[in-house]
Amino acid sequence: MSQVFFLITLIFSLVMPLCSSQAEEQSVLQQESAEALFLQWVNEARANPWAEAERLGLNVTELRNEVDGSVASQWDEGLSPLEWNEQLALAAACHVQDMLDRGYYSHISPEGLGPEQRIPSAFYDPLFYGESLGGVAFIKVIPAEKAAHFIYDGLLRDAFCQGSEGAPLLDPLLRDIGLCLDGGVLFFEDSWYNVYILTCDLGRIHEPVSDGQEVLYGHLFKDLNSNGRYDLGEGIQGSLLTISGLPTVGFSPMLRVEDQIASGREGSYLFELMPGDYSLTVEQNGETVSEVDVRLVDVSTFAVRLDLVIADADILAQ
Repeated sequence: MSQVFFLITLIFSLVMPLCSSQAEEQSVLQQESAEALFLQWVNEARANPWAEAERLGLNVTELRNEVDGSVASQWDEGLSPLEWNEQLALAAACHVQDMLDRGYYSHISPEGLGPEQRIPSAFYDPLFYGESLGGVAFIKVIPAEKAAHFIYDGLLRDAFCQGSEGAPLLDPLLRDIGLCLDGGVLFFEDSWYNVYILTCDLGRIHEPVSDGQEVLYGHLFKDLNSNGRYDLGEGIQGSLLTISGLPTVGFSPMLRVEDQIASGREGSYLFELMPGDYSLTVEQNGETVSEVDVRLVDVSTFAVRLDLVIADADILAQ
C-alpha cells in the first residue's frame, strides 16, 4: 500500500478552541454537513470523471492517454453512484476516533489491524472493499466543509494520477460508501497540529442479479508473502480476462458466451453469467498466463469467488 495521503495546510494564527456545549453541537452539525457534501462531490465526480479532472487543472488529453483504455471507456460512460451504508460509516468512524485517541495516522492500527479486519467487524461482508484516508492539518481553525474540500481535491487528484489512496473513490466495482470526518490534535513530523481526519470506507456486497444469473468474482494477485491467499497490496491491475463457455440454463446449448474485461484496482474482476461450463483465461502483454475451468451450477444464493495467483507478473506501484 502506498504512503497515505496527508495535506498540510498551515494558516499562521492563534488557535481558537471551541469549548462550550453549544459550539460542540454546532461543530458536530458542521462535520455531518461536510460528510454529506463529500459524498455529493464524489458522486458528481463518478458521474463525469473527465469534468472533475478538468476542474482540478489536469490535462484531460494527456490523462486519457495515460490511463488504461477500459478505464477511459468507463469514465466516458460515467460510474454508478455510491450509496450510503451505515455499517461502513461505523467502520470509518471507529477508525477515525481510534487514530485521534491514540495519536497515529495510518490505515493500519498499532496492533496491525487494517480495513480487511475493521470492515467485516462492522457487520459488512464485502465481495470487494477499499479505503481512502486523508487529512488536513492547520494552525488557525478552519470550517469542516473547507477541510473536507481540501481532502476531497487531494484524493481525487491522487486517483486521476493513478495513485492508490484515492483510487477506491473511482472504482467502478464498488457500490456502497460510509465515511467519517472528525477533528482533534495529532503529532505529525515533530510537531503537534490541529487536524481534521477523514476515513472513507467503500465496498460491494453480493446483491441479486437478474434473469437467474450468477456472480463470478475475485482477484488476480502475486503472492508476495507466500501465504497462499490474496492480501491487500498484491493485486495485479490491467490484465485481460476472457470468460467463454456454454450456458446450461436459459440459452440454447449451441449459443456460446464470451466476455472480456480488464482487472481493476487491486486485481479485482467480476462477471455476471448464466449457470454453465466456462473457461477463464488471463492474458498479460498478449500472452496467456493462466487458464482455469469454471462450472457455475444453478444455485444463486452465493457468489463464486476465484482468486488467481499469477506467478510471473509485475504489480503496479501501490
